[in-house]
Parts: sequence; structure tokens; C-alpha cells
Amino acid sequence: MRVELFGVRGSMPSTGKHTHIFGGNTSCVYIEQKNGKSLILDSGTGIVELGKRLVVKAEPIAILLTHNHWDHIQGFPFFTPIYQSNQNITIVAGNVDDEESKDAILKQMSGSQFPVKYQELPANITLNTTLSAKKTFSLNSFSISTAPLNHPDGGTAYCVNADGKKVAYVTDNELNPQKI
Repeated sequence: MRVELFGVRGSMPSTGKHTHIFGGNTSCVYIEQKNGKSLILDSGTGIVELGKRLVVKAEPIAILLTHNHWDHIQGFPFFTPIYQSNQNITIVAGNVDDEESKDAILKQMSGSQFPVKYQELPANITLNTTLSAKKTFSLNSFSISTAPLNHPDGGTAYCVNADGKKVAYVTDNELNPQKI
């Protein structure tokens, strides 16, 4: 497996000299197997640059979201593959506490919030809101295990297995119990 970090910042993207080491984009990790199958973890602003590479790739795209906070979904409207009619994209929504916000990645492109409505996107986009609640599942030839995150409004950590390797993706997890 090859792992590339396209975005590692939290909260909001940032530019300037202080971002030269770790970059300025928000959460987005790309994992590719030897067979060419891949996964995207989160859809922060880092997904914009990744999208420029994926527009020429014929493989289906799979995005695993940890949760719907802005820094994990804000790059999606600028992800070039969603504007390709021949593109198949599966989005696995993180296991969040608010059932009505599981489709936040798409709903951010509705109303007066974005000029292109998600219903008008030419790509074939499937939103799966139940897969991340499972302990294990398979997607794009990856074996994936999940665990809940201790984070406001919930979320999902992923352990991705392929090519005899394992990668854990655990973001935004508070170590202390949540206070109510």
C-alpha cells in the first residue's frame, strides 16, 4: 500500500511560511494498493489537488468520511471527478450522532450555499450511511475495520488492510470523556 497525505490541517486551510513542512490543506488521505484500487479518507481541501490526478483514472472512487465537521468535507464541491459523467463515486458517511446530517457532504451543495446543486452533479454518486456503523466491511478490495470516535457529534475511525499492510486513520478523538 502507498499512503499519501493531501491534507493534515484541522479547522481551516492555511497558507504561508508556517505551512511549508506540513502543508496548508485540511483532512484528506489517499491510499492505493498495488493493484491500483484506492480509498480516500476524508474530503477536506486536500481532495482538490488529489482530484486533479484522479480525473484520468478509470477506477471507481471510494471516500470514507470520519465525520461531517467542515474541515473534513469542505473540499468536496471542488473535487473535479464529481463533474465527470463517467465517474462512479461511493461515499461512506461516518457514524455520526445526528441522523439528519449524515448527508452533509452533499447538502453543503444545496440552497444558496453553492452554485452547483448536488442533484445536478454528472458523476454517479452513492452515499452509504450505514456501512461505517459495521465493525468490518470490504470496499474497493480493501478490508476495513471501524471504531467509534470520542468527538462532538460522533465519528468513525478506520483501520484499512490490503497488500499485507495495515493503516489506522484516527482523527479528532478526544482522550477525556465527553462532558454533557
